[in-house]
Amino acid sequence: MQDADVLARITAIFREVLELPNLVLALQTIAADVKGWDSISHIDIIVRVENEFAVKFTLREIQNLSRLGDLVELIIRKTDVV
Repeated sequence: MQDADVLARITAIFREVLELPNLVLALQTIAADVKGWDSISHIDIIVRVENEFAVKFTLREIQNLSRLGDLVELIIRKTDVV
């Protein structure tokens, strides 16, 4: 799976959760960059991402996410297991 593919699917989730249909995200995006991305919406986003990619994140993994690119990399690691 490639960064762009993962980012596109995550963007769709963000748009739905935050009700921002024109939202554009980048790997460098952080929560402070996005209107409405707060602790409550973050939980909803994480749950939806886990469902979308059929993965589970540990609390430590979630706490270590500082930018959207970290989430993309984590998803790729968890879904590209040989």
